[in-house]
Amino acid sequence: MRKVLMSALMVSICCVSTVRAQSWEERMWLQLNKKMTVDLVDTKLTEACNLVAQISGVTLIIDPKVRTNDTLINLRVKDMDSGTFIKWLTKLSGTYAQIKDHAIFITDKQPEEEIEGEKNELAILAATMKAEITLPAPGIPLTDADRVQIALKLMEKEEYKPTDFPGPDIGIGVKENNVGDPFGKK
Repeated sequence: MRKVLMSALMVSICCVSTVRAQSWEERMWLQLNKKMTVDLVDTKLTEACNLVAQISGVTLIIDPKVRTNDTLINLRVKDMDSGTFIKWLTKLSGTYAQIKDHAIFITDKQPEEEIEGEKNELAILAATMKAEITLPAPGIPLTDADRVQIALKLMEKEEYKPTDFPGPDIGIGVKENNVGDPFGKK
């Protein structure tokens, strides 16, 4: 009896040791790489997220603020991985996805590290170009107007001159013989 129990224990230990336990990151990576073919027409964001969760097996949590807006999505994809599909859902709905507690959390706020990462990249670029730029206070995201102002300052520092591409001469304009009158009247 003792030998039978020891044999069973040894067999179970060998079987368990050969099967490698996956971490949650590995499981999520596999889930986010599952291919999907979907055609969404005027589908609510929550329904689209539920569909992705069912197909891929990934856990999706939607912020209650996002649920109240529940943007309509129109998207057709063929053989797209679930992770890219989620990125498109967030882009089309004006939301953001971030990983929290082994799940993907869909929210209306841009992640803090993403906000500060973009600002840090711009600060480094400006420092290498020796350009003086003004960035919003910590925690405040860049607006499109901020990005345009920064781009203009960087272009100014770079002394960027846009190329002039003159159009063809179509005969309208000031010529030597009719100075002052573009239409040739005297």
